[in-house]
Amino acid sequence: MPVLIFSHGHYSKAFGYYALLEEIVSQGYIVVNINHTYESTGAIFPNGEIKLYDSTYDSLTNNAEQAEIVWNATQQFQQAESEKEEYEAIKDILTDYIAATSIQRWSKDISSVIDHLENDVHMSFLSTHRKKSGIGVFGHSHGGAAAGQALLKDQRIQAAINIDGTQWGDMVNSTLDQHFASISSAWPDGHPNFNKHAFRNKSNADFYTIEIQQTGHSNFMDIPLMVNFSGINQAGSIAPLKAYKITNSLVLNFFDKYLLNKPINISAIENKFKEVNVQHEL
Repeated sequence: MPVLIFSHGHYSKAFGYYALLEEIVSQGYIVVNINHTYESTGAIFPNGEIKLYDSTYDSLTNNAEQAEIVWNATQQFQQAESEKEEYEAIKDILTDYIAATSIQRWSKDISSVIDHLENDVHMSFLSTHRKKSGIGVFGHSHGGAAAGQALLKDQRIQAAINIDGTQWGDMVNSTLDQHFASISSAWPDGHPNFNKHAFRNKSNADFYTIEIQQTGHSNFMDIPLMVNFSGINQAGSIAPLKAYKITNSLVLNFFDKYLLNKPINISAIENKFKEVNVQHEL
């Protein structure tokens, strides 16, 4: 079975995405679900030790100076009169903001997991079940950006998906050589779209920009199933189960095509779900 690695959002946790992941597993994938220690809500280790979110580190690094840098760049971005001015406003923060440092660290977490899959005797239970060639990586929000960063840096990764994450890190100065998809929720008009510049160099392989209309940032998490109040759950107007169905279809079609070499037309999903808009570049 092919292996996928999933990375959660910042101050979230690996256990907050079962509606998305269980369906993917049921279709014949092994999903290794990372919990990023100190930047998730909490992690429990095999010996029972618990490591919670490191608020001290966050307060020291994600400080007033960082907030001012992002504020000023965002203001310049929103006041720009051309795409060139937009790019000039944010090109530095895409690589220098504290989130970019975190993305690079999470990307190394992903590569470390691949190292363990290949070399750790404790992972031997997977050795007779997993497809040896081609690993896929995907994630939500901060974890989605980490998936994109990992695809840039680790040649063992064959394809990746960023689900609704701003692509901090090295992407803005890079060109991808592997297949990639950026799936986004329906961002409101006031939301600055940094990603159109982060992905400015696109890819030498297949590159998809996909929007799911009527969705919000949490529609890719389990939150809408637990908190049914749009004022606080950050979900869109779409029915939660439909949002999962669409996202699952996109993720499965993408990895079926690029890990299993199935003859799938990703753009054809627009005919099945009117909420989906796919832009494909090769």
